[in-house]
Amino acid sequence: MRPGAEMVRLGRQELDVWLDEPDDFVRAVLRDIYDCDAEVSSWLSTPRPELGGHSANDLMTAGRMAEVESVLVHHWNTR
Repeated sequence: MRPGAEMVRLGRQELDVWLDEPDDFVRAVLRDIYDCDAEVSSWLSTPRPELGGHSANDLMTAGRMAEVESVLVHHWNTR
């Protein structure tokens, strides 16, 4: 979290109201975790053990958004 920022916990339904595209949720969470777009892009394109050795981009392209969201929400909540 950025210095001086206040933690706000939102549920998926609240976020869906703000977000239109299927990957907007993933990108919004990543932008909350990382400070720059390069780090967001790296997270999306790097194969990860927790995603079965696939990158988030690969899984999202294959329609497996829920798997990416689950891993990302866990990562966000444990930081």
